[in-house]
Amino acid sequence: MRDVRALTADYEHWLGGHIPLDRAELRRKHDELAHDEYRFLRGTYYLWLVRAAAEVPEVFGHAAVPLVGDLHVENYGTWRDQDQVRRWGVNDLDELARGSWLLDLVRLATSAVLAPHLSLGQHEVCDTVLASWYAATPGAAVDLRDAPRLAPLVGLDRGGGRADGWRSAAGTIARRAPRSVESGRSRPEVSSASAAARATLQAAPAPPPPHR
Repeated sequence: MRDVRALTADYEHWLGGHIPLDRAELRRKHDELAHDEYRFLRGTYYLWLVRAAAEVPEVFGHAAVPLVGDLHVENYGTWRDQDQVRRWGVNDLDELARGSWLLDLVRLATSAVLAPHLSLGQHEVCDTVLASWYAATPGAAVDLRDAPRLAPLVGLDRGGGRADGWRSAAGTIARRAPRSVESGRSRPEVSSASAAARATLQAAPAPPPPHR
């Protein structure tokens, strides 16, 4: 795979061809990316796609559905709808796309393991993400009046310890996902993404921050 710095330079060159870039703000972003792994993940979705395709290609081989794309634990929040109902859900949709249903789940789980304000182990994260995904039904974002269990999230304390073992999050969630949504029915799937995905991510070197 190409060097992280070269990929970042190419992405920023492409971006500059579509919108004006503030170089001072870009340098500030680079400083943020160098702060920790979680911020690096949040700010480099273009790199995530390249690395995931190279390291866990099995994740891409499933039914295509609408994706959030740049999904992570801080892409959820609250707002009031047109009827002034306070709702909770995904609140950042600028990377919407279609792709393998597993891609959003792997990225969300990886972000939860990396997030410094969460102290959950990788297995707990993956089990929770998968259980919630299977239990979800189509509909409007959550009405907070019907979900008192979400009340603590509105004023989430940023303290807490860092969870380790982020490199195997993708492999863990792929191994534990027992079914797919292909053809509109449940059936055994994803087993091929288990050992290979986990071993590849564990062996991967930590991504260096982009150059300034």
